[in-house]
Amino acid sequence: MALKRLLMLGLVIFGIIGVVAARGQQGQWAAADNATAKFMVDWERQWAEAACNHNRIAEKILAEDFQGTSPEGERYSKSEEVAELADVSKTAQGCDCSMPRSVFSVTSSRWSTAPRVRSE
Repeated sequence: MALKRLLMLGLVIFGIIGVVAARGQQGQWAAADNATAKFMVDWERQWAEAACNHNRIAEKILAEDFQGTSPEGERYSKSEEVAELADVSKTAQGCDCSMPRSVFSVTSSRWSTAPRVRSE
């Protein structure tokens, strides 16, 4: 009987911990004036533009031990990505990140030479 009560108490405690942990993982949008969010969005925009303007942002934002995976499953390092984005012979065409309320995505010239833009 005592073992059964101890098991039941353990399950209740485990359930409470699970509910509390799941609640702590809820995502939310950053405030419009959040400096960290602005910083991250700006660097993401610069990385998206890198295939067009070769701005060398990958040197700043990628860790030295960065490992990327191409859509074809090939692995590449930071030095390979930096070299790929610096190659002006592989400049993407039609780049324009200034369009209002648009989602802009440029894949590295390693896989594509054209950006994809989708209006919302």
